[in-house]
Amino acid sequence: PGIMGRTWSNSLGGKMMAPRLSSFSHGSSREDPSLLASSDSFDPKKYLGRVHRNSSQADLQKGQLYLTKQLNEGKDQRMLLVKENFERFIKCKNTIDDIHSKLQHNEFHSSSEAASTVLLMQSLNDVKDKSNTIFKPLIDR
Repeated sequence: PGIMGRTWSNSLGGKMMAPRLSSFSHGSSREDPSLLASSDSFDPKKYLGRVHRNSSQADLQKGQLYLTKQLNEGKDQRMLLVKENFERFIKCKNTIDDIHSKLQHNEFHSSSEAASTVLLMQSLNDVKDKSNTIFKPLIDR
């Protein structure tokens, strides 16, 4: 959950709704991905200039506090997910490693069978490399 559609109190004690990108006729996220926070081309200066051009500094600071709180809650949730699923990940990684070693063994001992498993082995190598890249920092802890 992001700030879109969320509310927080403004300096006058009222509720303030976070703006939706779709509510802006100029430079919507469909037309301009640099306004979408999840986009690789997100441009925070452009976003603030277009979406929050009429927002006060106090409202922007409250929004920043809200986003910081949301990020911290998300971080805690991700850490909990890692703790809850770490054993499953290790089992999956071990299974992939086991399949990989069996495929390598088959490749060296049976060339006709190995030819049919070359693509599978390449795919498993890709999965193994990606999982190592993603989870190596967790394993190293």
